Amino acid sequence: MANTQVNTCMLKDGTMLASYVHPLTKRKVRRTFASVLQVNEYKAKIENKFFAADLTSYGVMTLEELMIFLLNDRPNSTFFKMRLHLIDFTETFGHLPIHHLTTDMLRTWMDQVQQENKVADTTMRSLKCTLDRLFEFLIEKEIISESPLREIYYRKTPADAITRNHLPTHEIEKLLDAVKKYSPGYLYPIIKLFTETGAKVTEIVELKWGQVDCIKRTVCFDGTDRSQARTAPISEELAGLLSKKQRETGFVFKTFYREPFTRIKLTRAINEFKAKGLYRRNWNLLDLRHSFGVNFLSNGGNLRDLQAIMGHANIFDTKRLYGDSTK
Repeated sequence: MANTQVNTCMLKDGTMLASYVHPLTKRKVRRTFASVLQVNEYKAKIENKFFAADLTSYGVMTLEELMIFLLNDRPNSTFFKMRLHLIDFTETFGHLPIHHLTTDMLRTWMDQVQQENKVADTTMRSLKCTLDRLFEFLIEKEIISESPLREIYYRKTPADAITRNHLPTHEIEKLLDAVKKYSPGYLYPIIKLFTETGAKVTEIVELKWGQVDCIKRTVCFDGTDRSQARTAPISEELAGLLSKKQRETGFVFKTFYREPFTRIKLTRAINEFKAKGLYRRNWNLLDLRHSFGVNFLSNGGNLRDLQAIMGHANIFDTKRLYGDSTK
């Protein structure tokens, strides 16, 4: 919950200071007032706005208040991982009632973002998809009828298409043998977890010890607005490897510098392994998830079970990605 608390105090000159951390931008906000009455009115206004707002009056709520509504309802939404642009988006549009937000406003803002940051259309499509998490939520709640982003498009080139390499089971075993030989206690447990669970990259790099049960040999992946929560079994070998490094809290996998992994840092570690030439077939982290799904179906699994294992939000995603593997 976005439980925003406003702190107040008297300054040396007799004025009153109010301060709080904005739940969306994470910035410290400070305001001074001439009297205790004024600061208390401001405190009540802000705390009501961000925590106890009347959610029955959606039509008059600002975009900022609706973002708080989304944060309270779906704190794991990918919308809030848009860290680079969330502050700018909130400061630009947060004060507007939702029905005052237009496609032209959003197009102008996104054009400015693209020009200022010199980013490609591929990146802008990703930003648009992330922003749409908010508007899809508002459509679901029947607050709006259609997304104001619906008429904003970015060119897609053939180079944007993702090519997936399928590694059959025997190739997965060869890869694991090579990684184990190269880095048995550091990189091997990470790659093995990918191959045993079919998890996404973000799910692995953001995995915390509270999600791992080495005794029951299970790993729990949290759900988001684009995937379902699920519990995946792991092998006795992998549970043993994880138990050797287990902590009560914090991230499961860290770099040599004791920093949490990111997608970039993990890719760098994998590229260092590839440079050794111990396994020469082309592969990447996306291929491990894809290969897990294809191999599961090849071994007699069905699409409905695969949907649950992969955490797909609906069966149509599973059919789109893996339907050909059942033919």
